Amino acid sequence: MMSVSIIEDRRKLDFARELASFGWYHSMNFPDGEIIEGFNPLHELSQRYADFRLPDDLRGRRALDIGAWDGWFSFELERHGAAVTAIDLVEVKNFLYARERLKSKVTYIVSDVYDIPQLNLEPFDYVLFLGVLYHLRHPLLALETVCSLTTETAAVDSFVIDSEDLDDTVVPPTTIPFMEFYETDELGRNIDNWFGPTTECLMALCRSAGFARVEYVNTLYRHARVLCHRKWEPAPRVPTCAPPVLSAALHTRNYGVNFRAGKEEYVTCWFTSPIEHLDRRDLRPEISGFGAPALSLSQGMPGHFATNVLLPPGLQPGRHAVRLRTAGSEFSGECHIFVDLPVFAGPLEILRLGDGVSWRENVSVTATGRFACLYAGGLADNTDTNNLAIVVDDIPVKPEFVGNRDENGLRQVNVQVPQELPLGKHQVVLKQSGRTSNVEIVDIVP
Repeated sequence: MMSVSIIEDRRKLDFARELASFGWYHSMNFPDGEIIEGFNPLHELSQRYADFRLPDDLRGRRALDIGAWDGWFSFELERHGAAVTAIDLVEVKNFLYARERLKSKVTYIVSDVYDIPQLNLEPFDYVLFLGVLYHLRHPLLALETVCSLTTETAAVDSFVIDSEDLDDTVVPPTTIPFMEFYETDELGRNIDNWFGPTTECLMALCRSAGFARVEYVNTLYRHARVLCHRKWEPAPRVPTCAPPVLSAALHTRNYGVNFRAGKEEYVTCWFTSPIEHLDRRDLRPEISGFGAPALSLSQGMPGHFATNVLLPPGLQPGRHAVRLRTAGSEFSGECHIFVDLPVFAGPLEILRLGDGVSWRENVSVTATGRFACLYAGGLADNTDTNNLAIVVDDIPVKPEFVGNRDENGLRQVNVQVPQELPLGKHQVVLKQSGRTSNVEIVDIVP
């Protein structure tokens, strides 16, 4: 339970009266030399911008400023050449005044953070999310939105509760990241301040939202600043070990290759590696160029591993390449998954059918194994065991395995023939997305 002294300390963080005396949160300097002195002085704003380590030349880049307030950071991004969009919960007259004085072309949108996905914005190279997170009841959901809109780096600034324990370079480790919850006005006597995370918790939230890696920058006035990157650091020029060999990338729950964007879905990667004692923090999984932190690592036989990653936010509908490397290696080869892709089959055709125990084609299926192997054409690109039906006589059967296309465009499909069928000949057809294949005969023999 939060002690009385801590509650008193949090409530003292109320700068409403001081802010009101300035009238502006950001200081502003205009081309004619006029300077408006705001709550944040110009030299501190400039230093904070420098801390983001953005390229000096942002021409041809897109940037988003969420929670722009008076807009100093939006206009600074534009001054460096970026095409900028600024978003805030309410229309801020200071922003409009400054935009007019600066003859700025920054796009200004009034929107709640949770409504941003409905704006259908194109992704941005760089996103600023400054002083917003702890004002939100659903911080992780908001960070997932930020991540989905970022292709390179997002700068995140938030109130933290362990700021008095930090210097500018060290984040103290914690056993489990945690944060305080403010039910009413415990933080700054403000009813829309909801959370106070530790710095480690802030960084963990950003990683969990989908960012590949998170860098601690510094802490000032009880606010920690972190840089959240969508991509891994560059692979070493001189690898210190061989790359992993990726054998499969499948849906963790249904073992298929189809995923839905915007849902909490996980990809399991099966791979081998010559590294004997592998740690999940050494892995660098990647999906369509976006890094995805390894959440777990398990080992089966020696050298055989599986790791789970969250489907990265912001993936567009279509086919996506999955690969991974270790910190000291190059990337593996690719497997592929599909996101929000409808199942469109061509004309289905079973061309060959054989015994799945002996793997010989055009022979009968033995009653002991009852395992058939067939080769089919016309299957959809994103076919998996969840969207392909096999019907043996009138009995629907789920496939055991669907392989990749061979050089002839055929895919191997394995199926367990129902045990209740008697010996003899039975009809087999494939069904997918409203199409039905030709009929083949499976002969179950003793």
